[in-house]
Amino acid sequence: MTPQKIRKLPAPLALAGIMFFIASSSAAAFYESSQEEDYLSLRASIRALGVVTQNPDFLLLYKEKNDTLAGGMGRLELAGSWGGWISMEFNVYALALYNSGSDRGSSFVKLQSAERSGALEKGLFESSDSIGEAALDWANLTFTLGKTDLTIGRQPVNLASTMYFTPNDFFAPFAADVFYRVYKAGVDAARLEVGLGSLTQLTLLAVAGYGVDAGTASGFDADMDEERTSYVARISTVAFDYEFVALAGKVRRRLVAGGSFQGTLFNWLGLRMEGHWAELLDGMKKGRFEGTLELERRFPSSLDLRLAVFHHGGGAGKTEQYADYLLAEGAETTYIARWYAGAGASYEFTPLWSATALALMNLVDRSYAISVNGVYSLSNEGELFIGLSLPAGDKPEGLILKSEYGASPISASAEIRYYF
Repeated sequence: MTPQKIRKLPAPLALAGIMFFIASSSAAAFYESSQEEDYLSLRASIRALGVVTQNPDFLLLYKEKNDTLAGGMGRLELAGSWGGWISMEFNVYALALYNSGSDRGSSFVKLQSAERSGALEKGLFESSDSIGEAALDWANLTFTLGKTDLTIGRQPVNLASTMYFTPNDFFAPFAADVFYRVYKAGVDAARLEVGLGSLTQLTLLAVAGYGVDAGTASGFDADMDEERTSYVARISTVAFDYEFVALAGKVRRRLVAGGSFQGTLFNWLGLRMEGHWAELLDGMKKGRFEGTLELERRFPSSLDLRLAVFHHGGGAGKTEQYADYLLAEGAETTYIARWYAGAGASYEFTPLWSATALALMNLVDRSYAISVNGVYSLSNEGELFIGLSLPAGDKPEGLILKSEYGASPISASAEIRYYF
């Protein structure tokens, strides 16, 4: 995960930035045109967020006992298709952030973790008090001929079958505790999808890789790094109402081979599994297995329950190994331990109000974090999100990390989203 760049911003300026994005996005009115096989739509959305955190005593991450964060984002989306054989997606956003100190506590900024060219992302302003950025999130063309689709350009790529832990989603995956997943960050890729039958599909994927560059808005170089470029082949089929997937290829500097399975057991229990084996090309380290198993039960009442176990083969098996693991993996790691578990539930109380809860546990150090969030529909175009995160675990001792979630802040957040 790339380091997040968030700076201080006086509260009045932060609120002014939020109002700027609300005003600018509102001006981009919704537009849609459809005629036979031709289609064109223009949409806009805005988000305004506030977060307060109570931090543990850990100077490596937090300078103050309490932090506040506020942000605003405006997004413009253009989509179209012509003649039944060519379509496009264009998605650009701009954001401004205020933060009193810490760079943790909000999934709002996790979209910056995508490895993609810094040439299409620009810092609007940055100082000790503020940060503003703009980026081209999606920009791609799809050419369709029969059962074959070729998509070229910056595009979201999702190879996962599971929800919380997604070891087979190699490119800009969502963290397990991210609830807002409307927009998956795009990566620079070419994707060929060929229908081999009514229920079988072959996918060939090439994703450009980039070296880390802290001097760019994205955190990555503008020019492609061939050593980090990925090539993946994936084939999926459905048999007896179950989906089977196999994949193999080169992902950055590793050779990978794996697959996934999903379906419903006994007509009431959802089962999903995915994973892969990875070997470094230079052979300097042993290969590792990444895999997860997920169970889901959906009730007619709208209650959904989900349980997951994740084996992170590259993670640390003891807390004493955390420092060495973080030093070796750097910005490329999302999880630091070898074993995790997650349990979640969602429920729709009314057509306007729904809630989700998630408990994540690091099984190596026995720390955990419970997240609860509610979404209330303000209108057909707007919603209010309120969230609370309560971590627990052994607290850091000086500069020594004793547990993962014990070093995380308690946080409360509120967010308003509008779509046009």
